[in-house]
Amino acid sequence: MSAPGLRFPGKEGMFVVCVKNNSISGGFTLLELLVVVAIMSILAGLLMPAVGKAREQGRSIRCMNNLKNMGEAMHLYLNDNNEMFFQQGAYPDHYTKFLGPYLNVNKIDGVNWVACSSIYRCPTYKGTDSDYFTYGYNSFCGYVSAAQPYRSLAGIDQPARFPLFLETDANQNLTSVSTSYDTLSFRHLGNMNVVCVGGNVKVLPVSQMPLSSWTYKFLNGEVEW
Repeated sequence: MSAPGLRFPGKEGMFVVCVKNNSISGGFTLLELLVVVAIMSILAGLLMPAVGKAREQGRSIRCMNNLKNMGEAMHLYLNDNNEMFFQQGAYPDHYTKFLGPYLNVNKIDGVNWVACSSIYRCPTYKGTDSDYFTYGYNSFCGYVSAAQPYRSLAGIDQPARFPLFLETDANQNLTSVSTSYDTLSFRHLGNMNVVCVGGNVKVLPVSQMPLSSWTYKFLNGEVEW
């Protein structure tokens, strides 16, 4: 077989210029590998925050689903109890013993209600103790004054903006204005999930709650948010 080449016309006819076919090495030099590693590191650094944010958004959605189910369970409780809210309850179960039966929680003998289901804990919460809940009950739902220790569903004028369960520090119910502001937890990228008495779940950015003096009106459903 003749060597590949280019044919040109000449005085004596056609002549061929042969082209040598050199083989090309398929390996990488150390410098090329270092460049590739550097580029991959830069891309990973750019992508990791976005991946972390996406994961947190997924946990926030699961958190909102927990609160939605708790709000529905509360309405089942109200239907069975003349539409009267309960007070916060005592340690260690607090409100979980009232909601547990309506959340189909399998109560285990010798185990607290709060430890029998993960629905009472936000997926973002980093604690590992199963006896903790991270959704605080707004005790302003169940208490008006010493003369009126229980409140009815009909006694809440704005159920769609009246907080029912909110994200708090571990095992913290909202029992007073002085403690409520400090125990609220904006753990979802600066946002807090809230289920209202009306059953709707809302997101409250920390920027909308800058002053502790705003807490009382917020917990009593007196402000639009």
